[in-house]
Amino acid sequence: MTGKDNFFKAHWDWLVALLGLGALGAGVALMMPVLGDSGQTDESQAAIAAIKPLHETVAKADLSVLQAAFRMVRTPPVMADVDAKKPSFLASERRIACRAGEGSDPKKSCGRPIPADSTTCPFCGISQPTLVKVEIDSDHDGMPNDWEVKYGFNPNDPKDASADADGDGFSNLEEYEAKTDPKNAKSHPDYLEFVSVQGGFKQTFLPFYFKQANPMPGNTFRLTFQRLGVKSKFDSTLTAKVGEAIKSPDGKFDSGYKASNYVVKDVEVPAYKGSKMMKKVKVGFVDVQRVKDGKKLTLREGVSKIPVETQLEIVYNRDGGKSFIVFTGAEFEIHGTKYRVIKLETKNGKPVVTIEDVSTKKQKIIQGA
Repeated sequence: MTGKDNFFKAHWDWLVALLGLGALGAGVALMMPVLGDSGQTDESQAAIAAIKPLHETVAKADLSVLQAAFRMVRTPPVMADVDAKKPSFLASERRIACRAGEGSDPKKSCGRPIPADSTTCPFCGISQPTLVKVEIDSDHDGMPNDWEVKYGFNPNDPKDASADADGDGFSNLEEYEAKTDPKNAKSHPDYLEFVSVQGGFKQTFLPFYFKQANPMPGNTFRLTFQRLGVKSKFDSTLTAKVGEAIKSPDGKFDSGYKASNYVVKDVEVPAYKGSKMMKKVKVGFVDVQRVKDGKKLTLREGVSKIPVETQLEIVYNRDGGKSFIVFTGAEFEIHGTKYRVIKLETKNGKPVVTIEDVSTKKQKIIQGA
């Protein structure tokens, strides 16, 4: 054996280790380009950010199938009723075991089979509990077959649950749940159940005031009024005689009110500014009446801020929402049903409105949030 052979034999483990280190270094060298490219450049990040999903908006999920499944769970399908009085090949007369009804002693029940519709046991005379009729809903739309057939709907078509047969704003299913007639527009759930108060009270004021009265021939007066918020002196003047509409002199502007009476009264006022001494002066008063609803106000000469009424906004939260500005005595209409506001008040710091159905005189109190 040569010296060279002795060297390899003596140091073979070191040689293997060196070869392993060399292979590891070569692997690292090969991976460096890949590792160097793993960081994203600004261009690549911008490209990724520019990628958009194929569907940016997702359509609202159709829950009708899920709701139908829930209704099916609550009222699972059952076989059609068999007339207990008419046994057939498929089913004989239905019988149940005699059992005690409410208030009876169970120990006295004989337990014998008796007709299912028995109110008392024919053997022992014990009263029987009332059986609950199973309502079949073939299309699982929430409306039983019997009810659908009664009103001319299809028991096998679930779409008629969302229809509005009488056009009163409520679906057939809502009519069933409210026990109202789906074919009669006057029979429907109470619209006021869907009315809420929006915001708080708002005080309105007369847009003009009584300025003075000028005597006219024939013991009459020409009453002059001043519009508020109008700068032009000519455009701001309104006039009328008793019994006439309060308009601008050229007739182009009509206030919506008419003068109904004019009187002069003795009124006590301070003798001078800041004085506690009083003196009597003659002051004119005119009664005005709103044409559209007959509301009456008494205006004192020279007093410019006349409160008219307290208003409140209410909202009918169906059909996309419908808003009404109401006040005491105001009337509004929902699907042909007329309502009248009876009272506006505050309870526990919250606005409260009492509304009456004009035809039925039924009242409902609605409180704001």
